[in-house]
Amino acid sequence: VWQSNPIRYYFESVHIVGGERGVYLSSITAGASYELVMKDSTVKFARGFNGIDASAASLTILQNVIVSQNENDGIGYYNILGGWDYISKAIEVNVTSRRNGEGNTANGETLNGSTTHYYCAVIRVGGSYTRNKGPNIADVGGAQSWNLGTAASASTATVNCGNFVIQDGQMWLHR
Repeated sequence: VWQSNPIRYYFESVHIVGGERGVYLSSITAGASYELVMKDSTVKFARGFNGIDASAASLTILQNVIVSQNENDGIGYYNILGGWDYISKAIEVNVTSRRNGEGNTANGETLNGSTTHYYCAVIRVGGSYTRNKGPNIADVGGAQSWNLGTAASASTATVNCGNFVIQDGQMWLHR
């Protein structure tokens, strides 16, 4: 869905299977944004891109969502407009993101369960990020994250497989 006006999408008990992208909502106009709320839903087997791709979202809230076996990242937050004027915010509560990146040979071993890029901020509460083909959680490009009781383990990457969580912005971890 491409949207030029601000809008909120709400999905509850929705199960998305297959397709080129699972959920891809993006703004085509600078300053226009959308909000995505998903609850008790699954996104699986997207072939070509991420399971959930939140480009330029002003707010994304995921609760009890399973994201699994997508070709690229399970969940990706990207601020395509750039700058802190368009900061993208996300909250993940009890999200399971597993086995993403399987079978992908084009993108190496940098496919994540959840990843935040460029002027984005995410709070993860609970949740499990396992067996992804790369760091299970990767918050990069100046991103900020706060992870509370979040489990990330067992990356299937063969290179640098010890990096289950990476960051180059600000990350806070709490047990």
